[in-house]
Amino acid sequence: GKAIELVHPGKNHANDGTVVLFPAQRVAFSADFPADALVRGSLRSLPSACGNFDQHPMAQWINSYKAIEALDFDSLAGGHGDVLFKKADVIEARQFFEDLMAAVSSGMSEGKSLEELKRTVMLEKYKDWAFYQRLREDNIESAYNNVRLYR
Repeated sequence: GKAIELVHPGKNHANDGTVVLFPAQRVAFSADFPADALVRGSLRSLPSACGNFDQHPMAQWINSYKAIEALDFDSLAGGHGDVLFKKADVIEARQFFEDLMAAVSSGMSEGKSLEELKRTVMLEKYKDWAFYQRLREDNIESAYNNVRLYR
């Protein structure tokens, strides 16, 4: 006797990712997006980049974040870890993707090579996020390849 909603936010980590919304409880659940397997305690974590962002345009990832943001929920449960996220967490994660895409696209339009981008795109705003040191260059390379592929 309870209602749930199944929402396809678009292509991101998978073609078929579905968000399950429990309206009465104001809870949403999504298995692998926006929190991938590396994300345990906070969405303030650089994504694993999943091979050029799983061969889906970064613009579609950003739209997927916006689709989740548009849902009416207080808590988002993910398929990894045991933390409930808030809408503000989803917004911050989307902003990371927007900032990454903008920085890489800008550098590309200036004619910078991938190696130059890895040296110069520091994403300072995110230096305190989990996996920054480990994944910053991987994210830049994945964004570079993604933007090149989906211009």
